[in-house]
Amino acid sequence: EPDEDRETTIRGGESDAKLARKSPVHQIAHFTILETLGAGGMGTVYKARDAHLDRTAALKVMAPHLSSSEAVLRRFLQEAGISGNLDHPNLAKVFDRGVTDGLAWYSMEWIDGRPISAVIESMHLARRDDELGLEFGSKRYVDWVLEQTLATAQGLAHAHQQCVVHRDVKPLNMLLDRKHGTIKLIDFGL
Repeated sequence: EPDEDRETTIRGGESDAKLARKSPVHQIAHFTILETLGAGGMGTVYKARDAHLDRTAALKVMAPHLSSSEAVLRRFLQEAGISGNLDHPNLAKVFDRGVTDGLAWYSMEWIDGRPISAVIESMHLARRDDELGLEFGSKRYVDWVLEQTLATAQGLAHAHQQCVVHRDVKPLNMLLDRKHGTIKLIDFGL
């Protein structure tokens, strides 16, 4: 659940987390909101069902109070457009964008995973990560770290080749995809 201090409002002054708890199923455009994944200063990210493409997606919705600024709205939609033109296995794919009922949004690939920051925390606290079966300092752990570092660098290099700079590279924006065991960079913060 998002930190109460970082929650953004979505409608009528209610926090998005409180709204999601009150009404677990609501719509934004052709997306049915399934759960709130996180919130920050720019907006909220939801796990949602895309009715047009019949699949689960991550839906980033800009905080409504920001959409009144033409420059901020343009930047938000530009981030989606630029990210949507990138195609690399280590970058989350962006599918669609729009403005519905005053809410600016873009949809992207749903990644069943967790941020690398969770792996780092697990290693820091327990010196191991049970989900990955890794022991801190083991050869297998070192190989895994090098593999993930290389994958992250390859994703960033692809973006740079397209003249796109990821302005918010941090462990929280690096998701470890459970299905494929690969790193996916999200939230370019353009």
